[in-house]
Amino acid sequence: MIDDRPTGEYWASKPAEQVVEECFGRIDSWFKWVRNYGRLQLWRNALREYYAGAYNAGEMGVTGEQEEMVTIKVNHNHSFGESIVTAVAGQPPTFSPQAANSDHDATVQTVLANGILEDAVTHKNLDDVTVVGTRFAHVLGEGYATVRWDPMRGEPVTANPDMSGVVTTGDVVYHAHPPIDVIRDYLRDTDQDHKWYILRDFECRYDVAARVMQLPEMQENPKRAETVYAAIMSAPSKVTEDLQRPRLITPRLINDFHTDEIAVYTLWHEKTPAMPQGREIRFVSHVGYWSDGPLPYRRMPIYRLSPETQMGSERGNTANFDLLPLQNAINAVYSTIVTNQSAHGTGLVWIPQGANITSEQLGQSLTILKGGTQPPQPVNLLSTPAEIPAFGKDLIAQSEILSGVNAVRRGNIDATGKLSGAAYALIDAKFLESLAGLQKSFRKWMSNIASATIEAFQDFATAEHTVRVVGKSNRAYVDRFTKDRISKIVRVDIEVGNPLQRTTSGRLQLVQMLYDMQLLKTPEQIYQVLTTGRTEPVIEGTAKELDNIKAENEQLGEGVVPVCVSIDNHPLHIEEHSSVLASPESRLDPRMVNSVLAHIQEHINLWTTTDPQILAARKISPPPSAMMPPMSPPPSGGPQGGDASAVVAPQIPGDMPNMPNMPTNPATGEPAPSPMQ
Repeated sequence: MIDDRPTGEYWASKPAEQVVEECFGRIDSWFKWVRNYGRLQLWRNALREYYAGAYNAGEMGVTGEQEEMVTIKVNHNHSFGESIVTAVAGQPPTFSPQAANSDHDATVQTVLANGILEDAVTHKNLDDVTVVGTRFAHVLGEGYATVRWDPMRGEPVTANPDMSGVVTTGDVVYHAHPPIDVIRDYLRDTDQDHKWYILRDFECRYDVAARVMQLPEMQENPKRAETVYAAIMSAPSKVTEDLQRPRLITPRLINDFHTDEIAVYTLWHEKTPAMPQGREIRFVSHVGYWSDGPLPYRRMPIYRLSPETQMGSERGNTANFDLLPLQNAINAVYSTIVTNQSAHGTGLVWIPQGANITSEQLGQSLTILKGGTQPPQPVNLLSTPAEIPAFGKDLIAQSEILSGVNAVRRGNIDATGKLSGAAYALIDAKFLESLAGLQKSFRKWMSNIASATIEAFQDFATAEHTVRVVGKSNRAYVDRFTKDRISKIVRVDIEVGNPLQRTTSGRLQLVQMLYDMQLLKTPEQIYQVLTTGRTEPVIEGTAKELDNIKAENEQLGEGVVPVCVSIDNHPLHIEEHSSVLASPESRLDPRMVNSVLAHIQEHINLWTTTDPQILAARKISPPPSAMMPPMSPPPSGGPQGGDASAVVAPQIPGDMPNMPNMPTNPATGEPAPSPMQ
């Protein structure tokens, strides 16, 4: 019986050599569990089916006792997967940095922070990392990304007098990792709040040695540096490593002479009550460790993406696992058909016994049959029962149901019949909605990665960095910054657009809708919506006017009369401002009533007196020909004088509203009785 009761000091707080020894125990336990409990087999099966063409070298195979069966893989699995990966991570995310407050300096910092993140997507491999991480999540159930600060990256600053090379600004580095390389506590009942991770990277041993020897702690301790250098140079290559600690793909090399890559492990321990400062150690062996110290980041720099977590465990799950048996069945159906065609594809001729038919070869391709009383009969063995291909189609349809990837998404429009463009857009949008679980996880994952990026610059960017920033009206400029210029950013949110804007069919429908509403005025605007799906530049003017109306409504609610100008969209303002009095409570406030009525009257006055050419240019309808009598204007020095409270409210006896005029009875000519009588 295993005694797992705690004894003595917490393992992660012990001296480095003991911690590394404990880490290797946990590493070996992890890989033993991966092997013995079927996880490794599941991952490898998923990869084999996803990349079937590469695994089979693009060829068909044979099987059976006498190799009588021909096998073929019709890889729908990859098509389903790439449709999902492209839908979730195919377009760069829209970052929304959030500042601690809303002053001008904080607003400027959000623009700069957004530029830093856009630069990371464009020039620092973040877009590739997000796609690869999402692919890991779909195919294997989990994908991981790391956000680390590398002091040896970035722009050169000055020559380094103590070491070879130059001093650089440092920069953020992104990597995607498969789940097998992220060692953790596999006995947890949830994926939340892992206290530690051990990450396995594969790096060139010579690069590792060169970088480690440049560390200050190694230069200060030559004897220790010699030990670590020897450990790095003698570490087993990744091929030898695979014999004990497997990788996803089984190596085909017999020896490891061809590769210089070795396994480099990094322990990250979260900041917890038992480890207030956390811990980070990098190592290749029990004695080959370096960078031992507190966790240099605000939190562990590794982030998990998974479509779903299996209940009662920390293991990720994906719909792709359910698609694997169906893909195998699809392969079997088509292999049956191909086997039959391959075996009987050469024409067969049956000649009755005793027919006495002879042949005479006249040339290379001309043969004459002579004699006999009956003609030879062809034998057709090529027909395939209709149930077999029908079953194959049903398997594909079942795969579409389980994955959520419909025929439209995969380009098979004929399978849906003749539908309208709006219907195709709706079908495509429904597909995106079916990925809600993975998309929600992706937004949180990307938010963590983006926030960690800004935090890394806030903590480590002491030298000036250069970044390309896109400001107002999409004007780009180059800016230089240090950590102080983004100090007010507290987190980064991810904005995900409407599904209609993220598909080609949806964008076409969106263009048609905006065109019908006369919101698209130039070919450039049409092209922008088609290529990006973004409508902000198209509706920017209308959106700003609605924002202004909303701000004016807030002023009216406080009894303040905003200023009108002749170019306002007066009908729109009148309609929206009327909503301020759309409740019984608001109508009992004299200041609010008078401010709203006075402001609406000012819009009416400007609407009727503004140059008609201005109204036409703004596509504002002309005022009605028969205007109602103007409302009583406020007294001099009233709302526009600054004191809205000076406006005298109508005197209503008993604070009751005026009764409406009752209709006249056409038969008698007398007014109808009031309901209040």
